[in-house]
Amino acid sequence: MLFDAETRVSKEDGLCLTKALWPPHGGSSNAGRRPAELVTGALAPSIFGVDHDFTPRCHRNPCRTAVGRFGGSLSAVTAGELGAVILKALIERSGIDPERVDDVIFGHGYPSGEAPSIGRWSWLAAGLPHSVPGFQLDRRCGSGLEAIIEASMMVQTGAADVVVAGGAESMSNVEHYSTALRKGMRMGGIELHDRLARARLMSQPVTRYGVIAGMIEPAENLALHLDITREQSDAYAVRSHQRAAAAWREDRFAQEIPRSRWPANAVNRGSSIMMRDIAPIPRSKHWAR
Repeated sequence: MLFDAETRVSKEDGLCLTKALWPPHGGSSNAGRRPAELVTGALAPSIFGVDHDFTPRCHRNPCRTAVGRFGGSLSAVTAGELGAVILKALIERSGIDPERVDDVIFGHGYPSGEAPSIGRWSWLAAGLPHSVPGFQLDRRCGSGLEAIIEASMMVQTGAADVVVAGGAESMSNVEHYSTALRKGMRMGGIELHDRLARARLMSQPVTRYGVIAGMIEPAENLALHLDITREQSDAYAVRSHQRAAAAWREDRFAQEIPRSRWPANAVNRGSSIMMRDIAPIPRSKHWAR
């Protein structure tokens, strides 16, 4: 499907672009310039572009992996490998020549040295052209959406013609680490930090803001500030779960998830093809109607 920039993308796509103009106000027409295109990939991608009259366009082409439990059936697959699977599927589905890609941007909230610059790493792991650069960015929970925003700006400003953007995460493979071993330890014990917990604790300078335990504390403050009750929060959560369960019953997500064979691990006991999210689980009529 093709949308011009005046069209509001539905909220289910997780992205809204409105009134994006090419060229920017006051800019030149860049007549004769090759039309630009933006391919978004990874966990929740779409395809955006600029038509021959330099009007930004949106090609919807959602593609993602299924979502597994923490330590569950996908725990043997790293974030970089998840990204590679989805990038390969995205290129196949979109039909775009991978040599046309100018850059690959992945949002990644828990990076490590196992797949540095994960956009580039996943692209290479997918067997795609090594001439294409890539990078990662981190805006915590908004990292994947920020990658799409960054890519769209690159296209709209003429910095790139084709950009792949999305995000990848495997919380099951986030490591424990120490900052005290570089110079060795002559005596005493070693503390290992769990990056999942530590990154939440250190998301702001403790010397300035004190210790913030995680997202729960800001959520409580916002609820008080905006006068959101516990009952309203619960109702919203139930409604979200109900809609997700209904969407799966109606096969609304089926085309988003490519068929991929995942390696065996202690959970699945053999290679598997995971075609749907672990959640939502219709535990009762109350949750899944």
